[in-house]
Amino acid sequence: MRTIKAYVDWVFDNKIIPKRVVFQKIGFFVTSAFVNEFSFAKKKAAEITRTTEVPGAYKHIGSELGVAINTYGDLAFIQMSVERKEDASSPQFVLLKNLELLGLDLNKLKELK
Repeated sequence: MRTIKAYVDWVFDNKIIPKRVVFQKIGFFVTSAFVNEFSFAKKKAAEITRTTEVPGAYKHIGSELGVAINTYGDLAFIQMSVERKEDASSPQFVLLKNLELLGLDLNKLKELK
């Protein structure tokens, strides 16, 4: 249901309102080109890149340890620095371990675009 609502909202926001389209039949919504474009946009929006902002919980843990993080790129940089130093007592190391316990896959940080 959420996906269908998101699709209908997307069609209105991207196809109907900007182009001032007046449609006569509900079949307008099942245009395969629209469905494909929506699927691609949804997939792209879910993709995590270096500039994607981290969740608030990650920022909170970082601030408690005195490590400022805003994006996944920041986390990737911290991970590279920790791997070079291998200092288990550093706040950056503790941050990464805590985030890993929250479910962050550290291997994904190496694959960021």
